[in-house]
Order: sequence, then C-alpha cells, then structure tokens
Amino acid sequence: MTSATASSTLQAVPFSDFRILIAEDNIVNQKVLSRILNRLGADEVKIAGNGQIAVEMEAAEEFDFVLMDMQMPVMDGIEACEVIQKRDDRPHPRAKVIFVTAHATTDYEDDCLEAGAIDFLTKPCNLESVSRCFENVMRKLEAGDTRLFWEVQERN
Repeated sequence: MTSATASSTLQAVPFSDFRILIAEDNIVNQKVLSRILNRLGADEVKIAGNGQIAVEMEAAEEFDFVLMDMQMPVMDGIEACEVIQKRDDRPHPRAKVIFVTAHATTDYEDDCLEAGAIDFLTKPCNLESVSRCFENVMRKLEAGDTRLFWEVQERN
C-alpha cells in the first residue's frame, strides 16, 4: 500500500467514532492492538482479559466492534462471539465481532464467520493490516452486508 493509499484509507474509516473492545488474554497483544487503534484515531478502546469478561462488558456497554482473540481462558473467542451474537436482552445494538488470531487457515476463518463474526484479522497485526480490515468491514456495512452467518443458517 502506498502512503497515499494508506492515508486515504485512514481518512475513510472513522476510527474516532468507534467504541472498541479488545478481548485478548495476552498483555503484549493487548498493548499492541490498543496502540495501533489509538494511532488510527480510536480513543475509546477498552480491554477484556478473557471471553467471559468480553461477554459481560458487551452486555453492559455499547461497543461498535469487539476485536476477539480466538483462544482465551475461561471462555474462548468462538463461544464468546456466539453468546454476543445470539443474546437479545441488551439495551443497545449488537457489537460487530472481528476475530484477531494467529490461526491463519481457512478452517479457522470459517469457524469465526460461522460464530457470527463480520471479519477476520490475522496476527501479528500492524497499522496497515488493522486499517485494511476495518476498511473491508466498512465496505460490508455500507453495502448492507450486515447479516450474520448464523442468522442465515437458522432460516435454512
């Protein structure tokens, strides 16, 4: 990505408007993701140290996105994503889940999307990869592609 393209991507995604929850048990990864999001303009970033805490925080507070690690203690990312996506007793809109994982295989990506995630980001993350992921998510949302995989499966 050229610097001109990177600059237009950063301007196209309104990071400063987003409330983002990072669900990640590794402290180094928490710091890396938080700093990347801050550099992209996101100033409302909170951290959950495991999937259960992420589920509780998402129920209590409104977040636009949850960046969800796949393997965490107490409750893994897949289960946490499914709980978040299927829960109806919330006073605010459902957060969109983006999985952030070192598992870069198609099977893992399919598992994430089947759990209800809107996208998938492979570790290690950097400024460009996070920006590109959010740009892809924004394209999906602007195109009206907000249906979750499990909602489609339940109707079939």
